Amino acid sequence: MTSLGADTDQLRDIGVRMRQGMLRLREVRTRIMRDVSAADRHGADAEEFRGRALGEAIPAMQKAQDDLLRRSDDLVRQAPEQTAAREARA
Repeated sequence: MTSLGADTDQLRDIGVRMRQGMLRLREVRTRIMRDVSAADRHGADAEEFRGRALGEAIPAMQKAQDDLLRRSDDLVRQAPEQTAAREARA
């Protein structure tokens, strides 16, 4: 018999790995924020660098974190739904 739907173990595994990636990204973002803020650089170039890092790069990383978390939660939530759908068809 052909199985329809997603492999639930695989959904959970990918969801867990996506969450782990989000946590690593959060750690990197935190380090970058700390290091950029603490950098002992002065002048217009330094301010421009800090402004771009904190105003562009950090928000983009936060957006990626949020997206990874949302997609991870979706996959983990879908796993039991796939199991239920498969069992209903059986």
